[in-house]
Amino acid sequence: MVNSKKVSDEITVLNEDRGLYLQPYCRINIKVQIPEIKGVGKSISNWEIMEKLRSAIKPNEFSQLKVESITRELVAFEGELLTRQSKRTVLQILNGKQLKLSGFSSAFTISASENKTDNYPTQQDWESFFADMDQTDFGERPDTVVIDNLPCYWFMDVDHHSTDHKPNEDIVKQVFDKFGPIRCLHIPLLDKYHKSIDNPFQTFSFNNQLNFKVFIQYEEYQGFCQAIQELKGMKLLYRLANSGQMKEMLAKIMVDFDKTGHLNSKNIRKRRFEKLKLQQLEKEAEEKVKLEQQKREEAERQREDERKRLERERIERKLEEEKRKRERHEEKIRLKKQRKRQRQEKRQRLYDLKLQLQSELDQRRKDAEAKLAALHLENKDRAKKLLIYLLSDIARLQTEKVEKQQQQQRKKKQLADEEALRRRLIKKIKRQESRKRALKRELLCRQIDGTSLKSIVVKK
Repeated sequence: MVNSKKVSDEITVLNEDRGLYLQPYCRINIKVQIPEIKGVGKSISNWEIMEKLRSAIKPNEFSQLKVESITRELVAFEGELLTRQSKRTVLQILNGKQLKLSGFSSAFTISASENKTDNYPTQQDWESFFADMDQTDFGERPDTVVIDNLPCYWFMDVDHHSTDHKPNEDIVKQVFDKFGPIRCLHIPLLDKYHKSIDNPFQTFSFNNQLNFKVFIQYEEYQGFCQAIQELKGMKLLYRLANSGQMKEMLAKIMVDFDKTGHLNSKNIRKRRFEKLKLQQLEKEAEEKVKLEQQKREEAERQREDERKRLERERIERKLEEEKRKRERHEEKIRLKKQRKRQRQEKRQRLYDLKLQLQSELDQRRKDAEAKLAALHLENKDRAKKLLIYLLSDIARLQTEKVEKQQQQQRKKKQLADEEALRRRLIKKIKRQESRKRALKRELLCRQIDGTSLKSIVVKK
């Protein structure tokens, strides 16, 4: 079952109330011949080939195209067409067509053929099959259609809210009586007594199958033929409205006429007989199970009685053990209280002794403090006298220091005065010497002027 991506225009209604439709399909085999590849490392793209094939058959389309096999010589594809009418056209287009792929100088040759697995039974097939049978009996003539791979969910009774996801027989009958009145219908999935042909001694197993098979026997030959004719080469289309959107799903069903006589009177009686036999076996098995259950219950009752007896003994032993534990506990408590009392008495004695020692220590401390106070007063007087002596000595030293400083200052002042006087004397001497030199110069100048005046008078 697959979700439908492309839907054909050739859809016919099977049962519109259930949202079931028939959509035709047609499969073809496509082989792409790979030419001799001279280069090394070249790879062929299957996707590119598939795109080329889709482009080649336009305006026809593939609803599905997949790779079947790949060898060194060819790549095989299986394509599914939307309509059977397009099969001949597509085969004519593809047969002998040359494909050019990127990276390859040589062309790829295509050959296409019809998929033989799509061949469905024809009237000639069932007429030749039932030719040697007594066609007056149902099931011994062409009246039963076998449809396989039907999705269980599409044929469920949604109002019943079934949890096992099994199809409803009435709904299946309602859907397929479109082709004609149905005489009998059998769904092996719903028959827990149905036996497989390969292993007739194994009952059918109710597992969670998604698909089921149905045998439909029509009352008239025309209904049988119409069912085969309309169902062959078809997929079952289911349309479901979900949240305002139409969801479509497809399932490929397998249709054939019954070749096993599944619904002839002989096999029906055989199944009924087997059903009765299996029911009888089930009943015997149930009785056996019931008997074994009674035996197990009796054994369980005996085991329960034994367990209760052992439990009582265990409880008695437990009570006795608890009594002994309680006595040991009481003795332990008594000893504990005795030890506690002894510890309290010992602590009291120690406390009294401690008080006595404390009083003696206090008295000794007081005596020591009195002695220390007296000694402190004596030391205080001595320190006072020493302090007075030191202070007087310090005052004397400071006085001497001050007198010494004053004496030094007087000496410095006397030296400064002497230095100033010396400087004044030197300065005065220098002034006197400069005056003497000036007087000498002046006298010399006068002498020179007098000499020159005399000479001038003599000349006159």
